Amino acid sequence: MKKISLLAGVIVVAAVTAYGQRANLAARVLENGLEARLGADRIAELEDGLHLALCGACGPLPAPNASGP
Repeated sequence: MKKISLLAGVIVVAAVTAYGQRANLAARVLENGLEARLGADRIAELEDGLHLALCGACGPLPAPNASGP
């Protein structure tokens, strides 16, 4: 029983610490993710030929408030 309560206490402390640092954690995760996504050259990975690129909200019909102008 002591091990379970100790484990629960450690999880609660880790969760409270992560919640308190959520702004810093989110900024760091987004920064690393953006560098990885924007730094990649997707065109260089393609072979010769005709390619189609799609962008948008992934809906069959555009929603007026889902995408920008």
